[in-house]
Formats: sequence, C-alpha cells, structure tokens
Amino acid sequence: MVKSTEPVVTIYGLADPRTGIIRYVGQTVMAPEVRLKGHLSEATPNFRNLPSLNPKQVWISELVELGMEPAIVILARTSPVEADEVERRLMRQCNETHQILNTYAMDHHGIYLMGRNRANRIRSSQHRAAHGPRSFADRLVVARESEGFSQQDLATRSGVSVGTVSRLECQRGGPPSAETLRKLKAALGESAYWIEPAKRPTQPDGSRGDEGA
Repeated sequence: MVKSTEPVVTIYGLADPRTGIIRYVGQTVMAPEVRLKGHLSEATPNFRNLPSLNPKQVWISELVELGMEPAIVILARTSPVEADEVERRLMRQCNETHQILNTYAMDHHGIYLMGRNRANRIRSSQHRAAHGPRSFADRLVVARESEGFSQQDLATRSGVSVGTVSRLECQRGGPPSAETLRKLKAALGESAYWIEPAKRPTQPDGSRGDEGA
C-alpha cells in the first residue's frame, strides 16, 4: 500500500513496437511519458560506432533509426521503500520468457546487481548532500552519480565539455552559466532536482538540505 504522503514509484516496461515484447524494465517517480522522452533522448545516429553504449541504448537507437519508438507499459506502482524489490521481481518474471536488456547486470541468482549497487550509491551520495558540504559542486556530483553517469557520460548527454563538468565538480572557476545549467538539468533527468536547491525534497530528518548553498 502506497501512503499518500510519499512519492509513488512507477515500475514500467519498454516494449518493442514490432512484437509487443518488453525489452527493458525500469522505475521512475516521473510521469511515464516524461520518462519515455528521457529514454528517447539516449538515441544516437552513430550508435554502431559507439561500443560504450549499453544494450538498451543500442536498441532504442535502432528503433529511432527505423522511425519507431518503444511503447511504455505500466507494470506496477509502489512506494520508494519497496520499489527496488518490485522492480527485481518484475525483471525476473519478464526474463523467464525472453531475455530483457537488463539481464547483463544480473548474477546467477537473478539478482539485479546494477539496481542494487545503484541504490547503495544513491543513498550514499544523498546522505553526503544532506549532511555534508552543500556547494553546487557537491550537488552536481550527487545528481550525476544518482543517474549512474561518469563525467564523460554527462558531458556527452548534455553537450557540455567534460572539462567543464570536471571544473564545476572541482569548484574551479565561477558558477555555471544559465545555458550550461539548462543543458545539465536536461541531461540529468529525474536527478536534476539536486542542482535546484529551491526544489530539493525534504530529507529524512525534516530539513531541506539546501541551506547555505
């Protein structure tokens, strides 16, 4: 049962429009159609020459090249506390009938390693942001790590140079320009709120975690 006072997490699948088969399972607190736009933004025309892309990004790029896009299917809605477990269960169910694109991150027990490690990394990063230094640099690191991006990933997705990303995270030079901030926020998707102090959610201790930023 999801309490009305906490955010609702949607567990969704991305289905191949040609077959209707779910190829990827994920979770989001955003509206599903907004999350789908985020996935579509990962498509790149020269995907065949980019070995660093993960299987989901290659698949989406292939569809976009064909003039198609994945269909987003709502699988469940749950609380943040239960979201990872529900996501893993649904991934295992989907993977019983066909290989989903998350599978490369599962171990021999069917445990979603990327999800578990990502959750631990996010909790650690968010704790640092809430209880440690609260500069823009710290919040940018939290936002980037919450999405599982390297500095190069963020640079590629935002169109901001990796040197600029590194400079901002190391607090070298001045604050980002309005245009740079806009590009970073667009690339960070759901995690962009970490670099928007006024919109940061309440922390577990009741504070907003953005004072003195």
